[in-house]
Amino acid sequence: METPSRALARWREELWATYARLESSSDDDRFFGSVTLIVPGCTGLTIVNSTTQLTERTAANIRSDLSEFVLCAFQLKGHGFAEQDDRIAETRPGEFVLYDTTRPYRLSFDGPFEQRVFRLPRKLLERRAAGFSQMMARPFDGTQGPGVLVTSLGGLLGDQRPLLDADEFKEIEFAACEFLGAALNIIGRDSDDSLDVMYRRLIGALEAHVDESPFELERFASEQGISVRTLQRLFKRHQTTPSRWILERRLERIAGQLRASAYAYRSITDLALSNGFNDLGHFNRAFRARYGMSPSEWRATR
Repeated sequence: METPSRALARWREELWATYARLESSSDDDRFFGSVTLIVPGCTGLTIVNSTTQLTERTAANIRSDLSEFVLCAFQLKGHGFAEQDDRIAETRPGEFVLYDTTRPYRLSFDGPFEQRVFRLPRKLLERRAAGFSQMMARPFDGTQGPGVLVTSLGGLLGDQRPLLDADEFKEIEFAACEFLGAALNIIGRDSDDSLDVMYRRLIGALEAHVDESPFELERFASEQGISVRTLQRLFKRHQTTPSRWILERRLERIAGQLRASAYAYRSITDLALSNGFNDLGHFNRAFRARYGMSPSEWRATR
């Protein structure tokens, strides 16, 4: 019978051979993991079955392996977290998430899970999807709206596996990038009206103010050349407010930093203060409400 340490070592080798150079660890004494090629001889479309683990692509991995892919992971069973670019996406069955092998990322799972993973050349997809980099580590609903198009693509190719070989799949890969890029453009576009165009512009501008404390709503509105009332109306259309959006973005940043080795030497208080929180009690309550545990507990689970 295979020992957990041997199973983990074999799992790491499978990940390297299929996706990119990665690090993987697990405290599950019954660890298991497998990668199944849907099309024989082709790593472009796979099924992943495994259990509790932390898998990450580090800066060192990237230096030694220059793979340039985008991985689109469809959650079939279980749930997990994908972290990249200071964003964290929690994915559940029916959702999918993207991550980019040219930048560090982290995947964590707290129990058994199954995913369908579509691996695509980054350069092909980047040319076809507007706002490409902002789509990484964001959960997308694959059960309704344009997200169904993305989910259906993976399912359709999976259903055709008896009819495809690796070379044929390689040809289809180009068409798949066209299709996926168009679907992602639709997903990333709320609507064509001017108010939503303005909202997307404001989100980009607001990113530069995340660590300001206090955030001055009136000054920001003036800088953007609109009234406070219009600003609030735009955010209300998206079920949030500027202040709420900033709070969520601060929490996302800190959650990512707490689990990043580059920030391990910095205290939780330091991270909270540097991301715009002046009231540590408010920060701790907001963090627990968002992630279901305290900041120290979150850091300890990395």
